[in-house]
Amino acid sequence: MMLRAMGRFEGEIQEFELWDPKRTNRLAGFYFSVTCEWIDGQWLSFCEKCHNFRCLKIDILKQTWECLKCDRSGPFKKPEPEKKKKTKIKELPAESEKKGMSKEKKKEEKKPVIDYKKMERLAKQYHQKLSQGIREVLREERGLSDKVIDKYQIGYCEQHPEYKSHKKSITIPIYKDKKIINIRYHSLDPKRKKEAPKILPYTANLPDATLLYPEEQLANDTLCLVEGELDCLCAISQGLPAITRTGGATTWKPEFTERFRHKVVYVVQDCDDPGREGSKLITQELIQVAREIRIIDLDLEKKDGYDLTDWFVTDGKSKEELLNKIETSPVYMDLSLRGPGSLKEKKKEKRIFITGLQLVEEEIPELPAPIGKGFFVSERYTILAADDGEGKTTFCTQLTLSAITGTTFLDFFPISKPAKVLYFCGENSRGDIKAKVEFQKIEIEKILGRDIRKELDKNFILVEPININFFLNPKDKTELRAWLDDHKPDIVIFDPLADFISSERSLSDDRLARGTVKVLTEIAQEYKCFPILTTHFKKDLINPKTGRSMITPDNAFQMVHGSKYWLNSAVAQIAMIRANLQRYPKAKRLVFKFKTVTEVKPLQIMRNKNLFYQELPADKMSLASLTAEDVKEVLERKCKGQQVESLLIEAMRNDLGCGVTIARELIKTALKTKLLYKDKKDNLIKIVELAEKNKLFDN
Repeated sequence: MMLRAMGRFEGEIQEFELWDPKRTNRLAGFYFSVTCEWIDGQWLSFCEKCHNFRCLKIDILKQTWECLKCDRSGPFKKPEPEKKKKTKIKELPAESEKKGMSKEKKKEEKKPVIDYKKMERLAKQYHQKLSQGIREVLREERGLSDKVIDKYQIGYCEQHPEYKSHKKSITIPIYKDKKIINIRYHSLDPKRKKEAPKILPYTANLPDATLLYPEEQLANDTLCLVEGELDCLCAISQGLPAITRTGGATTWKPEFTERFRHKVVYVVQDCDDPGREGSKLITQELIQVAREIRIIDLDLEKKDGYDLTDWFVTDGKSKEELLNKIETSPVYMDLSLRGPGSLKEKKKEKRIFITGLQLVEEEIPELPAPIGKGFFVSERYTILAADDGEGKTTFCTQLTLSAITGTTFLDFFPISKPAKVLYFCGENSRGDIKAKVEFQKIEIEKILGRDIRKELDKNFILVEPININFFLNPKDKTELRAWLDDHKPDIVIFDPLADFISSERSLSDDRLARGTVKVLTEIAQEYKCFPILTTHFKKDLINPKTGRSMITPDNAFQMVHGSKYWLNSAVAQIAMIRANLQRYPKAKRLVFKFKTVTEVKPLQIMRNKNLFYQELPADKMSLASLTAEDVKEVLERKCKGQQVESLLIEAMRNDLGCGVTIARELIKTALKTKLLYKDKKDNLIKIVELAEKNKLFDN
């Protein structure tokens, strides 16, 4: 493909030194210089003997010259005569010393002295010399974008610094650990001999001549493994994560294999015999470590050598067409291609087991987790269920602040050391979550006796809904893994679960639940993190006779909305319900169902000013939870917005379970705070909102 672009160099001028064997002197022959011009695909010059213009022709491939008018011809230069080596008499070492000396000499010969600083300077110079004409060639003929050309410092070189016959090359600097260790020279010379190499390194015997390029692409979980640097850069220009080897089609080093562990690899080799052979070789190695491998045969009907650049540039196909071809390519499963004995040579993984005697006699160990007492279990997730508006987000934000500071949660769940939390938040506004965190920050700082600014900055990562770019399904695993790779959290909170489901199907759909659960389990196992999900109870669970919720500690986990697979896969389950059913909206009861910890009694907690949970003894529940708001709620719900004081006190005693004294105190507080007012005419206690409406009506 690149040869077609050489027409751009018409009219180039170059000097040559030639050998004329017919014009002899004492040494038989001499050199003479000529200035040649590149015309119609050949080098032509003026002949000084016949005085004809453009009659002297130079053949670089054959290394000869001749005049088309006269009979002059000859080679480029006279072969140098062999020099006789002079032998010097040296003292012969002992036989044992001879072997040692020969080994040392060989080692010294194999270790070339490489000036890496000079190599780096050359790479910068090559990039600076990259003309607009060559850039256009790279864009049109190789499909490289200007952004990729500049990012990877692609350059142009007239002549290789070591191999003088290797000319007109595209240069690609190769980096390892952010340091340049090689330059690859891709020749564009149309006069290059067929047997001459098309691609050369910076120098011979480089210690790292074969590497994975570009190294930074290994950060991707999904990779296109292509053949050749220019094909790789073409794929990256199209927005595809791609990598290659700085070697031939069948080149592979054993240390490359481990770098593809748990990755999805699409092998896109050239459509020729070496490319297909290389595909099989690579997949035999990677099948031991990669999560998924597909061999992508671009087009068998095309001629040999059809590659990824031909796909995009020659045939003008799109990235979407390539992705469709990848999607329809079969997953590599043929273990027989590994070769004889390879399965036996594979190291057998250590299997962990216990005996029946250990099962019945030993205590069940609690695996290490950021939060103890069964709240989190390794390689699984925790699910928290509650009605809408009952405080799931308050619960999760307080859990977050306790985790990042290493503070025991609710005075019940131990947190041995600070943990990092990645919180995907589904709150409607940033102000809502800010208010909760600000108030809880004050409460946590009271407990610790210090500020927690450092922990908030280092250990708490909050992602708002507008910036969440994934769903919990197999297709979006790449985006989710990007978040986990960037922040490496210990705890991941998905609040609420419904916001992370892409399908329109209900959470009760078993197929949807199984697929999502699989993704959650995979990330928990792979990243050693602990997910927690929030969800809600089924709707319409109010008893029409009593007007109270039918959810109790005994049936709470049967009332969770969604498929049974959500709970089956959650080793830890927590249900949050109102204490004493409908009576105390600020007082909650946590019900647990831990598969690793048994006999956990319900935990009673109360929201302090609706923003912070505290453990509350059962005997103080009724006193501590009642506020002036409860008086207003009873007046509105039981008395239709107005009632005489004596009957209101009786209604409060029946509904809130409080005594006469507490009821009177609550009414006084409600009147002082102007939630209610007392009409002096008929001695009725009314809600302020109704009074305002009456005044407007009277006016």
